[in-house]
Amino acid sequence: MPSNSSPFEAPTTAQTNISARVNQRDFSCRISDHKDCTSCVHIVPKTEYEWFTSNGMDLYNLEVQPSGLSIMDDIRNVLRLRHDLHFDFDNKKFVFVPKPIPTQLSSLLPNSTSPDRVSGSGSSRPLSFVTHVLKPTHELGRLYHNTLLHPTPGVRPEFILARFAWTIFPSVTPFLERGIPRSLIRLSASGEQIKYEIVETDGYACRVIAGIPPSSAASSRTSSPKKRQRQPSLDGGENEGNELKRRFVEIFNTPPDDQVEHQDRGRTLTR
Repeated sequence: MPSNSSPFEAPTTAQTNISARVNQRDFSCRISDHKDCTSCVHIVPKTEYEWFTSNGMDLYNLEVQPSGLSIMDDIRNVLRLRHDLHFDFDNKKFVFVPKPIPTQLSSLLPNSTSPDRVSGSGSSRPLSFVTHVLKPTHELGRLYHNTLLHPTPGVRPEFILARFAWTIFPSVTPFLERGIPRSLIRLSASGEQIKYEIVETDGYACRVIAGIPPSSAASSRTSSPKKRQRQPSLDGGENEGNELKRRFVEIFNTPPDDQVEHQDRGRTLTR
């Protein structure tokens, strides 16, 4: 968990209790399957306590926890990782994302384990959470990119997706702060229908979206954001809409062609 203290310091009584329960459930690192040199990792970091409570994330907890930081010490918000992977996870080098899995790997996943299988994908292939490396590395990407997460029964996908947002949002801010016109995708949801539109946004508006006060943003605004023609829902569309949809989701839906299978486990997504 990201904090001012080291993850290897002596744990408190509450941390010891949750660690014992997690270690009983996750008998090894959920990525590498190693049993030595592992520790418990909060999926939604304890530094995000205010966000966690204000958004009612404790509704996904297994148990009613006392008030304070211990509300995040729930077995559904914790998993076991090897120390080096714990460090890289907290330094935003990788995330867990749902991707379609090849038929030959389907047998590796328990039918009832959540969040290992994710429904509602609209695909004939089931989805599973895998490790997705975000930064260049010497070994991490080669060994674990697109590696299936080992079973973590009870861990809520809502926590994993919140962690995904926590990881990538810091990279969005510099992208918008540069004051360069951007083509932004705006999503809106109504029931099960998800719609999107491409908004051509000038540099001034991008900086305002990034949280820069209007008085400190660009000195002039060239024009108001212009909307391209709204596309149909993500499950339909032709021509440009389908091409945009492909580009928008391919990083998560399509395993890379050059992925090297991890020989020790055979749990890596390949075509």
